[in-house]
Amino acid sequence: MLTIYQFNWPRLRQDYIIVLGAGLLDGDRVSPLLGQRIMRGLRFYQKQQRKTHHRAVMIFSGGQGGDETVPEDQAMLEYAIAHGLPETDGWAETQSKTTLQNMQFSKQLIAQGPVKNPRTIFVTNNYGRLQI
Repeated sequence: MLTIYQFNWPRLRQDYIIVLGAGLLDGDRVSPLLGQRIMRGLRFYQKQQRKTHHRAVMIFSGGQGGDETVPEDQAMLEYAIAHGLPETDGWAETQSKTTLQNMQFSKQLIAQGPVKNPRTIFVTNNYGRLQI
């Protein structure tokens, strides 16, 4: 699995794009940091589809913190849809509380999907990488 970050440009043939959560503002709004992650993943999704016609599924991974009124994954999915992601190409992973769980539970979702040997990337930033 690869991480989109800084100078890493993964191949445009991914089956899944996992965007890691980062907490919400005021309990229900996507923060600027999280918005950047979502948009970076969405730009990759759009570029891949435009150049290869291969559709990926974006997985938004993050549960609901004690100070949040909605789960992170749901706020992230709604944000991505509002910015052009087709609803059919977005999944929400609702259980995770840590970065490691983001990966574990997203892997479980992918295993239930139709792709036998999936190609997957994670979208995060330096802050997310330090938590692993």
